Amino acid sequence: MSAFDACPICDTPRPANRGDGPWCCSIACYRAFHGTDGSETAPGDGVTTTCPACQRAFSPVGLQRFCCEACRVAIYRRREPTAAAPVVALRHTRRQPLTVYACDRCGARALGAQRCDECRDPMRRVGLGGLCPCCAEPVAVEELLGQEVIA
Repeated sequence: MSAFDACPICDTPRPANRGDGPWCCSIACYRAFHGTDGSETAPGDGVTTTCPACQRAFSPVGLQRFCCEACRVAIYRRREPTAAAPVVALRHTRRQPLTVYACDRCGARALGAQRCDECRDPMRRVGLGGLCPCCAEPVAVEELLGQEVIA
């Protein structure tokens, strides 16, 4: 009979499916065998640390890094690159007065007019836009921002 045939604390017989080496029948016997009472704390428990988002002192629980959910989300948003918000046209607005048109024949542009003033041909739609504040020429939002306007 080997020294590891039973629990070293309470002498409960070892089950047949257990391997060699010391074996404890319960958590209580394991803690007694290893000299621990089970009152250990997780890393960071009871220690005051500073929140990296708001610089407030707090007592973390377990592996907690931030004082609250809002600080955790704020740091995540700062770290992740943000996509440009899409440009959205108003739903109940007539779009023709806000649309930039271009003539394929002469290259003229107009805001809200679908026929060219110079050659009287129909113009193609460039996109939603307005007049440039510097030169007062019609310019489409898509040309300025490089993204499509969601209608």
